[in-house]
Amino acid sequence: MFLTDKYSLLAPLHPKAHSQGKAAAGPTARFDAALAARLRGLLPLPSSSPLAALARLADLLALTLGDAAAALAGEGDAAAVAAHLDAGVALLDACNAITARLERLRRRRLLARFALHLLSSSSVGRARAALADRDGAASPAPPLPSLPFDQPPRGRLSGAARVLVAVNAVSSLAAAAAAAILGGGGSFPLVVVSGDFPWADAFNAVSSQLSALATNTGEVDAIDEAVQKLASVLDGERGVDEAALHAAAQEVEKRTEELTARLDRLADAVNGVFRAALCLRNAELGSFMVGPAEKTFSVLLLLALLGALCRRAGATAFDVGGDDGWAVPPSNDGGMYNQWASKNRFLVGDTVHFKYNKEDSVMVVTEEDYNSCGASHPIFFSNNGDTTVTLDRPGLFYFISGVAGHCERGQRMIIKVIGSDAPPPQASTPPPTPSGAAPAGTNVLARAIAVAMALPVVVIGV
Repeated sequence: MFLTDKYSLLAPLHPKAHSQGKAAAGPTARFDAALAARLRGLLPLPSSSPLAALARLADLLALTLGDAAAALAGEGDAAAVAAHLDAGVALLDACNAITARLERLRRRRLLARFALHLLSSSSVGRARAALADRDGAASPAPPLPSLPFDQPPRGRLSGAARVLVAVNAVSSLAAAAAAAILGGGGSFPLVVVSGDFPWADAFNAVSSQLSALATNTGEVDAIDEAVQKLASVLDGERGVDEAALHAAAQEVEKRTEELTARLDRLADAVNGVFRAALCLRNAELGSFMVGPAEKTFSVLLLLALLGALCRRAGATAFDVGGDDGWAVPPSNDGGMYNQWASKNRFLVGDTVHFKYNKEDSVMVVTEEDYNSCGASHPIFFSNNGDTTVTLDRPGLFYFISGVAGHCERGQRMIIKVIGSDAPPPQASTPPPTPSGAAPAGTNVLARAIAVAMALPVVVIGV
């Protein structure tokens, strides 16, 4: 059963619930004007960087979702809001899929940087192994989900319906661009909006420019080509040519740094979309009015659950080691970092920030490599002196320094991450009526709990 069907049980009983009227002259008009201005502000898109263009489009989508939540306040079109609930879930799923794709690209980038780090330590054999691991991480990924856009019906639309048409259009455009750009330059299904919308012309112009950019995968291809050249130098039949090795390593470093900034920027933008989409769902659920007695139970429970998820988007940032940062501990304090970790409470979505000398590094490794201080096959590696790691799952994270001898001297740490910051809310049971019949609102409360339990709980690194 779709969420649209589930929420029909909780549909508000407003007089305008199933009617279509002229767009509101207030919030809807302001929403339309802001979206049109932002779309025009995107043009021209940066032709040299599809990743940068995609990040800017994601920023616009996040702002659009935020504006939509405000514009829906006071609107009474329950049918339009109910029809959008499934689309909201699909957008959250798309955010998770895009984030997973970005993590694949980040891992390959990190393995390239790790190979450079090993070369700087004259570990040619280990550098070859790191590059081989990078090639292994390039297995085909599943396609990113699409968010099809259906043209709005002809005739007058309510203010809420007009706002949600815009949300669906921009969401569909962003998903199509992500699938083409991050999926390796596949075909871009041109998303076009027809109808009497003030932002339609600017939207169609952005869509047209994106269709030309989507086939340009030069940013990701450039680092692949540089890495392949480095690997061929390392595998030379006549030994390693030092001059060629130096030039190839410099090219990989240059391309890696370029890609690092763009992937990080895009990941932040996608996280912003995810948070805004959660908050829009909260606003949509808050628009359901099911009668005074029942509202207390069903609406407040749903808002509590969705509000908790929305608030959880504001995660905590921890500075590893406090003022001491990430360094080899004093000789008599080898357990310093685990002691620091034990004093803090880490939740999914929190981040840990490592500040350290650029001659050092930080790695996420397996439990086995943590126990043996093995640094040959890191899950994550960084040596830029200023590293932030998102705790994106519950469980244990194992950190070590990648510099020889540092882990053995105590520069390592285990962080335990828990999945939520509070137990699930408990619904209070009203006292029975004198007649023994179920009180008003009990059936709706049961339906609300069932719907709430069916809501997807999705957590993304922020």
